[in-house]
Amino acid sequence: MKDLTSGNIYKNFFVFALPMVLAGVLSQMYHTIDTIIAGKLIGDSALAAIGATSPFVSFTNSFFWGYSCGVGIYVANLFGAKKYFRVKNVAINNLWFISFVIILVSILSIAFKDALYSFLQIDSKVLKEADIYFTICTLGNVFVLMQNTFLHIMNALGDGSYPLKMSVLCAVINVAGNIFTVSVLEMGVAGLAVATVFSAFVVSVFYFIKLRKCFRQLRCSNHKVMLSSRVIKETFHFSLPTMVQQSIMYFSSMILSPIVNSIGSDATSSYTVILRVYDINASIYQNAAKSIGSHTAQCYGAKKYKRLKKGFFVGVLQNILFTLPVLLVCVCFPQQICGIFFGADASKTAVEYSVAFLKYFMPFLILNVLANAYHNFFRAMDRMKALLIATLAGSVARIIFSVIFERFLGYYGIFIGWAMFWLADAAFGFAFYYFGKWRKELRV
Repeated sequence: MKDLTSGNIYKNFFVFALPMVLAGVLSQMYHTIDTIIAGKLIGDSALAAIGATSPFVSFTNSFFWGYSCGVGIYVANLFGAKKYFRVKNVAINNLWFISFVIILVSILSIAFKDALYSFLQIDSKVLKEADIYFTICTLGNVFVLMQNTFLHIMNALGDGSYPLKMSVLCAVINVAGNIFTVSVLEMGVAGLAVATVFSAFVVSVFYFIKLRKCFRQLRCSNHKVMLSSRVIKETFHFSLPTMVQQSIMYFSSMILSPIVNSIGSDATSSYTVILRVYDINASIYQNAAKSIGSHTAQCYGAKKYKRLKKGFFVGVLQNILFTLPVLLVCVCFPQQICGIFFGADASKTAVEYSVAFLKYFMPFLILNVLANAYHNFFRAMDRMKALLIATLAGSVARIIFSVIFERFLGYYGIFIGWAMFWLADAAFGFAFYYFGKWRKELRV
């Protein structure tokens, strides 16, 4: 655990962010390896199958990610104020609450999956495999999503090293499971899903054990926690706006998903590859930006307002330096990067789509690096109105530009809409940060 409100801010940020960045990359790597195994060992149809429902999965998961992020902010505030008994109350109550809601949503998702497939316009060629993958992953979703809650709680307590260890463990189990289920047992996409769920289960158990150890270190392990609706209501003050913000962001992807799927399986398989490459890059700056969120939340709870502005500057600088190396590799070597995912007999059209995105549109990702820094700052400062407006502006821009340009440029129009989302989101975040009321209110 680490108090980020004192000491050398450059050192604190780097030491705190580095293991989280590595953990985020490793976490995305095993999803990426799923995709590589699907493309290399199974084929294009498997790529399309695991990506066909991903916009819906990301949309529903965004609610839980947003809620868990709010839990982390609340815990960070309490930790900064040294209210350790309340830290335990908030953590335990929300772990139970989130588990219950995840199970409920998973049951409903499976019950109405046929209507979902119809809405997403999944190609009939990949529908069977898509159904198998979606069903298995949804059944084990409680373990997959609970990792986010544990992760945000550990980050709130200033611990970035343990999530790294868990990401390594999860990646090793997942990769070994993928190879065994696909190559040895020949389970196809079902094997990929089983390996993902099993690795998430193991990691969730280890996170729970670690959290109990943290409570002992805070000398509140003997404090009995009663399940309380009041604690959940208090958490909603932090979590609800983040849930709404995240759902708005991913809603645009789900709305555009039927358009992508209707273009054909080439577009769907390409979109799967593009998302994996994007996710690896995004995991770097999104996890690096958590140092901004945790530092800001702890300083806000401890009333050390003078450190806020410098913390944001250091965080942005760090985010850019962490992101640029991988981003430049993707932009400069798009053919080689895409070749990692596609087999020798892959569709040339699908490969061309993917290469074009990396070469011409990935450079705009630097705008999202800045936007994500603003997101973490506003979220930690409880300035959710600014965050919601910036995200809404970006999402609306993405939908409008995608629909318009798709008519003239086909699949490439979807890429233009994505770039416009990053631009609008960053522009509004910039305006709210430099001209927002928070500066006068805190006299920064």
